[in-house]
Amino acid sequence: MSGKGLYANIHAKRARIAAGSGEKMRKPGTKGAPTSKAFKASAKTAKKPPVKKLAKGSTKIPLEPMPYTNPEFQKRIDNPERYSVLRNKSGQMETHRMAAEEGGDGKWYVFPTVQNIGGKLKKFSSVQDAFNSAIKRGDFYQFPTAEGAISYASGAYKTRKFREYYDKLSREK
Repeated sequence: MSGKGLYANIHAKRARIAAGSGEKMRKPGTKGAPTSKAFKASAKTAKKPPVKKLAKGSTKIPLEPMPYTNPEFQKRIDNPERYSVLRNKSGQMETHRMAAEEGGDGKWYVFPTVQNIGGKLKKFSSVQDAFNSAIKRGDFYQFPTAEGAISYASGAYKTRKFREYYDKLSREK
């Protein structure tokens, strides 16, 4: 263990797994896995991400993706009519289902947990698997702050065209 804390160890292990170490994350409750007591203790000492001051009069959290790639999911956002959708058991559409994770390097990553792989949408059963796939494929945005990443993943990515298209599609169901 690196001695930097529980979450640093978790993120370091995730990075090693993503790099192909062959390790696996332990299931909760198994020997060697962090206990709920360890998570509670870690939460007490967790550093809060720095809060950026908003422009005077602004109520929005600034979204600042760092330039990296033109991820595939962005093309699906910009041109929703060109892509298929998944329907879950209750019939609701799933096209992206975005997630935000701190990558262990101080940066935040936003990526879809529903990804277009080989022309077909795949819904990942775990955020970790989706993260690993997105990193490997360059299908993510980096954010310097947790606030920006979480805001984007929570729906700020939905353009007017995107919302209108899927609202119309859901009414036609």
